[in-house]
Amino acid sequence: MTIELQGIELHAFHGVLERERAEGQRFVVDLELEPADDGAATSDRIEDAVDYRNVVAAVVEVTEGGTFDLLEALASA
Repeated sequence: MTIELQGIELHAFHGVLERERAEGQRFVVDLELEPADDGAATSDRIEDAVDYRNVVAAVVEVTEGGTFDLLEALASA
């Protein structure tokens, strides 16, 4: 099972160029998740589901909380 979270918009300061780091730029993040525990799929209970607010919060923390020269490094963080 794959779950998609699309269109997470952020302003962050990544890039190789000085201007990218000084002014920042808009990033749009799309995620594909494959939950390891599919308990919610069988139980249909919200208590067994991934809290996607926490997933988005983690993306925001990593993207806005540091700087990377390359998108590849940001994506693997």
